[in-house]
Amino acid sequence: MTPADSEGDGDYWPGELRMEMVLEQDAGRCLLRLEGEMTIYHAMEIKQKFMEILHEFEALTVSLAKVTDMDTSGAQLLILIKKEALAMGRHLTLADHSPPVLALLELYDLAGQLGDPMFIPHDCNGSGGRT
Repeated sequence: MTPADSEGDGDYWPGELRMEMVLEQDAGRCLLRLEGEMTIYHAMEIKQKFMEILHEFEALTVSLAKVTDMDTSGAQLLILIKKEALAMGRHLTLADHSPPVLALLELYDLAGQLGDPMFIPHDCNGSGGRT
């Protein structure tokens, strides 16, 4: 059975890339918008694309605003690309952390290790701004 054989719009098969990487570039700088899932099912594909982009640009900002799901592999990828960028003399900034990204980074206490400012949206805790 293949993904095409399955029924329903919500069907999902490991190996089917559920992460879009939208690249915007300007004068040696790059904005990479990640949209979708940063999970173990796609870690190798995401890693390969990250590495290609790191080799191409001196400065890279990665927007995590539209990351809908992240597991331990996704967090490991963020650590890896930060270390690789440093080793290559590149400037890499992680920005616009989505609630799933913030939750995982908080769970593993990784904010300090990644070193980028994180802004927590007012309604990130799901209370809609009410306490």
